[in-house]
Amino acid sequence: MVLENIISVIDVVSHRTVAPIAREINYCFKYNHNYENLKREVKKLKSAQLRVQHLVDDARNNGEAILEDVIKWLSSEKVEREILEDEDRARKTCFIGLCPNLKARYQCSKKAKEETLFVASLLDERDGFSTVSHRAAPKGMEAISFRSHDVMPSRTPVLKEIMNALTTGDVNMVGVYGMRGMGKTVLVKEAARQAVQEKLFNQVVFATITQTPDIKKIQGQIADQLCLKFDEESEWGRAGRLRQRLKQEQKILIILDDLWKSLDLEAVGIPLKDEHEGCKMLLTSRVFDVLSSGMDIQKNFPINALSEEETWEFFKKMAGDRIEHPDLQSLAMEVAKKCAGLPLAIVTVARALKNKNLSQWKNALRVLKRPSPRNFAGVQEDVYAAIELSYNHLESKELKSTFLLCSRMGYNASTRDLLKYGMGLGLFSGFVTVEEARDRVQSLVHKLKTSGLLLENHCDWQFSMHDPVRDVALSIAFRDCHVFVGGDQFEPEWSAKNKLKKYKEIWLSSNIELLREMEYPQLNFLHVRSEDPFLEISSNICRGMHKLKVLVLTNMSLPSSLHFLKNLRTLCVHQSSLGEIADIRELKKLEILSFAKSNIKHLPRQIGQLTKLRMLDLSDCFELEVIPPNTLSNLSMLEELCMGKSFHHWATEGEDNASLVELDHLPHLTNLDMHVLDSHVMSKGMLSKRLERFRIFIGDVWDWDGVYQSSRTLKIKLNTSASHLEHGVLMLLKRAQDLYLLELKGVNNVVSELDTEGFLQLRHLHLHNSSDIQFIINTSSEVPSHVFPVLESLFLYNLVSLEKLCHGILTAESFRKLTIIEVGKCVKLKHLFPVGILPIMLTLSKKEISTSPVPNSAPSFPFSVARGLSQLQTINISFCLTMEEIVAKEGDEFEDSYTAIDAMEFNQLSSLSLQCLPLLKNFCSREKTSRLCQAQPNPVATSVGLQSKEISEDELRNPLQLFF
Repeated sequence: MVLENIISVIDVVSHRTVAPIAREINYCFKYNHNYENLKREVKKLKSAQLRVQHLVDDARNNGEAILEDVIKWLSSEKVEREILEDEDRARKTCFIGLCPNLKARYQCSKKAKEETLFVASLLDERDGFSTVSHRAAPKGMEAISFRSHDVMPSRTPVLKEIMNALTTGDVNMVGVYGMRGMGKTVLVKEAARQAVQEKLFNQVVFATITQTPDIKKIQGQIADQLCLKFDEESEWGRAGRLRQRLKQEQKILIILDDLWKSLDLEAVGIPLKDEHEGCKMLLTSRVFDVLSSGMDIQKNFPINALSEEETWEFFKKMAGDRIEHPDLQSLAMEVAKKCAGLPLAIVTVARALKNKNLSQWKNALRVLKRPSPRNFAGVQEDVYAAIELSYNHLESKELKSTFLLCSRMGYNASTRDLLKYGMGLGLFSGFVTVEEARDRVQSLVHKLKTSGLLLENHCDWQFSMHDPVRDVALSIAFRDCHVFVGGDQFEPEWSAKNKLKKYKEIWLSSNIELLREMEYPQLNFLHVRSEDPFLEISSNICRGMHKLKVLVLTNMSLPSSLHFLKNLRTLCVHQSSLGEIADIRELKKLEILSFAKSNIKHLPRQIGQLTKLRMLDLSDCFELEVIPPNTLSNLSMLEELCMGKSFHHWATEGEDNASLVELDHLPHLTNLDMHVLDSHVMSKGMLSKRLERFRIFIGDVWDWDGVYQSSRTLKIKLNTSASHLEHGVLMLLKRAQDLYLLELKGVNNVVSELDTEGFLQLRHLHLHNSSDIQFIINTSSEVPSHVFPVLESLFLYNLVSLEKLCHGILTAESFRKLTIIEVGKCVKLKHLFPVGILPIMLTLSKKEISTSPVPNSAPSFPFSVARGLSQLQTINISFCLTMEEIVAKEGDEFEDSYTAIDAMEFNQLSSLSLQCLPLLKNFCSREKTSRLCQAQPNPVATSVGLQSKEISEDELRNPLQLFF
């Protein structure tokens, strides 16, 4: 028994002493094994990080917000940084090299074991990422682009009453009413802007309600601003999801603009007061009863016409000071009175008569005094006369026809569609090429916007129109141009064949069954949009349309009688299921063909027989897999080929699909959108200087979604070294305005090796995941005197060898238009901007956040990159692990070139974000400058909100002073 106890004690002692000692000693002997395991895990981690980074880049390009845990996971690089240092230390020997350093081996081996477990945990964490981002919810009113408006004095009391009502606890719905053109929409947008500015609401959403409300469209408008995606198909299901989402907002204001009749809020999905007290609504209507009786709103505010005095002041503002000339003033005042105090009428009339002579003013007054009666309801006679006067003063028949065509195209119409329709109708004059026609369209739209007949839009390629202006335009088109737009008040008697014969245009979005097998001998434009994709119109509908020039069908199939349209010039079949369309070869005069967003899989070979085709649009045909060989090459007159988010199965010559070589046989091609998965199929001669516009993606990682800021975009990911780039691609690279380069291999100096002219046309540059780049510019190599003269944004990410943006001296022309710079994971970059070696003054924002000025006696210093960045607005730097200073002196290389400069300014800078910069010491390396801000101890990441003058710190680690 005693012996057993002794053995038991020995076992316990052995387990508690010998085993741990053996395990510790084992670290010395398994040093190589532990390090090899660590290296393998680190290699896996690097591959995983690269894959995640690709997802992050794509998400950022789509405007999505990256999840915080993903950002932290990507920053986990300390293992990679320390492993080589530890290995070198472990390999050192002692006793004059006769014995390994056992202590170092033990420490490093144990650390390698621990780090291996840490890396493995990171890989497990990566497996838990179901996504890397989320759609960034728009803050305040950013999603609906509200801006501050100059509210006229007569509107100020009403605005104050609206604001008081919105802050009253027991009021959840507020109404604003008044006739068309009074400025109701402007007023409620200003009220909403102030409400958000005063932090009355966390969120504001805005929806426009049309004369025939579409519940799904209203739900979609609200959901888009809340970043809500519907999985439900039914209105009822979407309403439930929307109601649930709205209840998540503590305080939300919903604006419903332009109600024509009562709206079922429950059907839309808007919670009532007893469901959500924090949900308030602001509604506008032209009719008081719609708000008071139909919607049961107790707080309603009228918007009345402007007083004569206010009308005159507003009229002068729109027409210019010239109208106060003694010969014109009294006449102009009478014209202003005839605008009846309506802001819309004032704007249109004043702009139409601006800089006109006396006789034109007199004629305008006669027209306004005698408005002819109209068979048209909904627009006051005086307003009608004012808008028609503006129309009559348009300078040309071309501009008038364009205005009337714009009115039929609906809300947020695109200039691209206007180009297609207008070219088919022959509206535009003075052009030879499609590119010239596009410039003409942009010019006409701009003139209509400056005249007040079209609204400014946040996109240059879109336009909108005030409802009263659209109504008047449709009335004029109906009266003078024999245009019928389905659903309007002046719907004709379709049973009378003699009336049908006079119509030159028919636009239908409902009542499609009105199209029958009848004669339409004068018809030159037919636009039909179906809400039912299975609805069929008569197969012989085209038989009686011999003069038809433009046919636009949406969400429906082509009729089998298509071959009767011998004079057709524009054919657009959008969002449709396309079956057999071989008869398209009979349309010998066709110039524009668009299948955008349709589900075509096989482009028919017969399209190659359309020898007069100038534009082929296959955008968003994501199912398109086959284009027969020699189909595209036969389109010898083709000027535009648009295949974004569409066909990308380009073949080499001799295979059963189209090859890029065919594009070499299109001498007139000037606009090209395409995606090439494999750079090896690129032809040597293609893509020459003749391309005026292009969006060309090369590589297997690019996504077509997103906003394109320029007309020439090039995205390249190569499978080989950049030295293998074809001559044609290099020519495009030099002419690109928006350039993305991913995983660029074999390039050390971007400018010297890719464009020795200095990227003279480039506006936006993105360089990602390119491990060989050491400098963006190295002036010791052969480079021009100035580079990037028009560059507006620069994005550098994961350039692990990048040491400097610029090595050497640049001229003042370089980078002079740069407004945004973002740098991330450039681990060798110690400072962002080089600067001269003498004292400076640093001004950081328009908000008077600045250091003290340098003395007048301070000596001058040479030009630097930082000195040239006077337009810089945004600086974002993250995960640059060796970054010490943002602006730093370079050494003696500047001393031979001095310029009389006594200050360096960033006077446009409004956003500065610094994250995960563990070695950051200063913003600028100067000794005698006032301290702008003393950071709290130990920040490793600093975010500076310059506009609000806020500085916050997180991830505390090492003390630093950011500004001196």
